[in-house]
Formats: sequence, C-alpha cells, structure tokens
Amino acid sequence: MVLLGLAAALAALTAVPTASSAGAPTGSSARAAQAAPAPITGRLVYDFDDVRAAAGVRIELRSGPGGSIIGSTTTDSEGRFSVVRTGPLPAGGSYVRVVGNNWVQGGIVGGDSSPRYVQAAFAYARRYADGTALGRVWALPSFVRGQVVDAATLAPVAGARVNLRRASDNVRVGTVLTASNGTFRIYPVDGEDFNLQVNGLAVGHELGYRACNAQLVPTIGEACGAPVGYIGRVYADAL
Repeated sequence: MVLLGLAAALAALTAVPTASSAGAPTGSSARAAQAAPAPITGRLVYDFDDVRAAAGVRIELRSGPGGSIIGSTTTDSEGRFSVVRTGPLPAGGSYVRVVGNNWVQGGIVGGDSSPRYVQAAFAYARRYADGTALGRVWALPSFVRGQVVDAATLAPVAGARVNLRRASDNVRVGTVLTASNGTFRIYPVDGEDFNLQVNGLAVGHELGYRACNAQLVPTIGEACGAPVGYIGRVYADAL
C-alpha cells in the first residue's frame, strides 16, 4: 500500500498539465475568442465622370453619432479597405466614417446597396453589420481642378485669378492664380454647388463665369454650376 501511494504521488508530480489546468479559455470565453469579427470591406472612389481610386484615406468604424472609434484602417492604392471592429458591437451595427483630406470630402457611408455614397450627416447614413461588403463607395472630391486657356489659340493663360463661389449666395470660398501652364487647383472644398469665376484682366483676358460650354459669360445668371473635381479646360477670350 505504501508503494502504491508513492507511485501515485510521483505520477501527479510528473503529469503534463492539460489545457484546462494551464489556464486555457474554456466555455463561453473560448467561444468568444474564436468569434473574431468579420471585416467590413469596400472600395472608395471619387469623380463621377472618370472613376478614380481614393488612396490613403482613413476609414473608421463608429459606435454612433459622436461615439467612439471602434475600428480603423487606411485605403490602399486602389481605394480598397478592410476594417475590423475592435470594440463592442453597437446595436444595429457600426457606422462607417470616411475622414476627408485634400482629395475627398469626408462623411458617413449610407445606402442599402452598391454603389453607396459618403453622406455629410448621420441622418442620411446607416449602420452595417460585421462582414458587410459595401462594394463601391462614392465620395465627393474636395477640390476643383482645371486649366484656363485662350479661347482662340488654346494657349495656357498663366496668372489669371480663379475664384470658386458658393452657388447659394455667391460667397467666395476659394481662390488661386493659374500656374504657368494655366492649371489651377482649389482645395479644400466642402459641398458640391458652386460657380467658377475667372478674372484674366491682369493678363490680357476677360473676366467672367464658367458657362456650361466652358466658355466665360459676363454674369452669374448665365453661369453653369461648376462640378467639384476635374472640370477640364475653361476658355477665356483675349482682350
């Protein structure tokens, strides 16, 4: 009997610990460890006339309006993103927030099917469950870019003043001089309803507003709203 007792004690001392005895998760904790949230995926693009990937843009998962960040990532060179929730799952799912930069306007993703759009306010957004494939997500460009050229010769017009004016009240929200090759880029831009004014008087060209045919017209009443993003050439007559 003494020998049997010694053998049992020796076996207990040399036994290899089991997963449970080593402190491994069991029961509900083990199931929670295995249930990692599936990522929300998509592709962020801008410029409706010529689809362009929005690279290097921060994407956040939010618990709610004014809520905490519960996941984040950055779009790759093709505008694609895959963001995993790292915080508690909000009721109904997570909001997907696009953080604006000098290329795209920020906001909250909305829409029930692809393509979806970046909305300016939470009122127009929706929540998405873990694992949702958003598909293509459209963001408004946060710039206006183009080139002022002579209407007759198509030569670049350098040094012309380009003003971006809000369509609702004609308030100037951005201004820049054209470069030596006639190009300009105004940023950051917030919104989408603007008129473009070109003042070429200092460099021998007319003053006017961009019309729908990209010519300049003398009054804002004849103007055509300038889209945000790439607008191409604007034609100015020489004086």
